[in-house]
Amino acid sequence: ISLGNTLVEAINIIRQFEFKGIINSLIIASLVATFAFFFMLWQEAMKSAFNAREQMLVYQSETLKNQVNPHFLFNSLNTLSSLIPSNPEKAEIFTQKLSLIYRYILENRDAETVPLEDELGFVREYYFLQKIRDEEKIELRLEIENTHCLILPISLQLLVENAFKHNVISEEEPLQVK
Repeated sequence: ISLGNTLVEAINIIRQFEFKGIINSLIIASLVATFAFFFMLWQEAMKSAFNAREQMLVYQSETLKNQVNPHFLFNSLNTLSSLIPSNPEKAEIFTQKLSLIYRYILENRDAETVPLEDELGFVREYYFLQKIRDEEKIELRLEIENTHCLILPISLQLLVENAFKHNVISEEEPLQVK
């Protein structure tokens, strides 16, 4: 009987260890599953936030592109109509530059990004037109170290346009945009 009791006690002890092992395994598995679940939720939240941010940037880009067209065209046509009788040669150059600007706008209206070099060329063309319009009252200096990157189309032009539009411009104190 003593051997039988010892054997039963040994089996009970083994069962307790197995039971504890099973419980420990279940606890560990539950913790791992919970961690994995929250990690997946976090990843989804990050993806949603990134997508929302990307959609907002696309919307802002589209809004910027749409703002430039009517206002800029109206001002440019007024300038051109005043140049034709007084300076036909300058009016012809102005028309060519205006055509280059609108070609750039049309070619890049659906682009999410453009090379910075292209955008800088566009800004130079825009500046040329503004300089004709505002004579010697504005100066633009572009100092870019790295032109090998991408940028939203028409974004630099809008910055330059806002600088011209929202500052005092005179021959005595020309506006300097850097």
